[in-house]
Amino acid sequence: MIQDDRPRVAVLTRRFGVSFGGAERYAVEMVRELSSAFQIHVFAQEFDADSEGFVTIRVPLITQKPRWINQFWFALYTWWRCRSNFDIVHSHEMTWIGNVQTVHVVPFQIGVFGDLQPPMRWLKALGIILSPRLMMYWILEHFRLKRKDGRRLIAVSASLQSMLSRQCLQYLPKVDLIEPGVSVPAMDQGELANRLALGLPAEILLGLFIANDYKKKGFIKLLESLHQLPDMHLVAISNQNSIKEMAALATKAGLADRIHFRLQTKKLSNYYRTANLFLHPTLEDSYGMVVLEAMAHGLPVVVSGPKHCGIAADLSQAHHALILDDPNQAHQISKAALAIVNDQKLREHLIDTGLKFVASRSWARKASELSRIYEEVCGASPCVVSKDNSNPL
Repeated sequence: MIQDDRPRVAVLTRRFGVSFGGAERYAVEMVRELSSAFQIHVFAQEFDADSEGFVTIRVPLITQKPRWINQFWFALYTWWRCRSNFDIVHSHEMTWIGNVQTVHVVPFQIGVFGDLQPPMRWLKALGIILSPRLMMYWILEHFRLKRKDGRRLIAVSASLQSMLSRQCLQYLPKVDLIEPGVSVPAMDQGELANRLALGLPAEILLGLFIANDYKKKGFIKLLESLHQLPDMHLVAISNQNSIKEMAALATKAGLADRIHFRLQTKKLSNYYRTANLFLHPTLEDSYGMVVLEAMAHGLPVVVSGPKHCGIAADLSQAHHALILDDPNQAHQISKAALAIVNDQKLREHLIDTGLKFVASRSWARKASELSRIYEEVCGASPCVVSKDNSNPL
C-alpha cells in the first residue's frame, strides 16, 4: 500500500455546494483547487457538489430549528471527530476547533454592539444573556476567535479584515485576507445562451438578480425601480421559499409578467450569458461573489457601495461598475441601469474593465494563498492536532 504523506486537512462547513450561497461556494472551490496537494476531508450536513479527489463525511442533522441548537451540535460533533489525526482543521463555521478560521460575515458581536457605549452596551449584553440563542452565538464566536498558538484568521474582504483588525482587539494580531476568486468561462464572453431553451423571451432587455436572502440583497428596492424601467425584464434566481415570497411581492406591484423566477442551479453560467446587465443593490454583503462572476461573463454591473458590499471597495465608479451610494433609493438603481442601457461606450468600457479586473482573481491563485497559510500552520506547530489543543477551554 502506497503511503500518502500529504497533510491531512479537515474542512468544516454545514452546507457544501455551489448553490447554497457565496460562503459555501468559496469552500467548494478552495477544496477543489487544493485536493491534489492535501488529503482533504469535508465535514458537512448537506452536499450538492461532487467529491472527486477528497473525502466527504456527513454530519448528522438532528434538528434544523432552532438553528442555534444545530450550530452547537455541528460544532460539538466536528470537535469530537477532528480532535486528533488532522494536521489542519479549517472551519468556515462558528466552531471552537480549527487552527484556520475563515470569517465570511460580520462577526456576531460587532453586528450586535457596533460602536455602542455604556450604558446601551450593557443593556445589549443583558439582552444576549437572557436569550439562549444569542448567548450560544456569542460563546461559539468567542472561542472560535480566541487567541491560540498557530491559529490563523482569514477574512474574505478588505472591509471585513479592517473591521476585525480595528474592533476586535482580543482576536489574533494578524488577520489574513483571501478574497473569493472566479472561474473565467471557457466559451466566448459575448456569446448568449439560447433564451428560449431557458424559457425566457428572446427579444427583450434583460437584467439579472441572484440571491438566496432576497431582502438583504435589495430585491424590494430593485422591484420598485422596475417601474422606472418599463422596457426591462428581470431574471431573479433564488431558493424555493424566497421565490414564493418574491413572486407575491411582484404580483402586488403589478410586475409579475416582467419578472422570471428561477431556482438556484449549478449552471448559473447560462443565465449570466442571457442577461444584458447584472443588478446587485445589496444592503449587506461581506464581498459579493456574484458580482465577480457577472464580470467574468462579460456583464456590466450595478452594485452597492463599500458600506454595503465588500467588493465595491476594490472597484472604481464608472470604470469597473456603476456603484450605488444608497441602494435604498430605487431611483439610483433605475438611473444606473438606464445609463448602461443608453450609453454604448459606457457599457463596452464596463465590460472590458470588468474582464480585466477578474483576470488576476482566479480560484487557483486564491487557493495558492490559502496553501501558503496551510504550510505555515504546519510549520509553526506539531503537525497533528492534539486533544488538549482542541479543547475550547
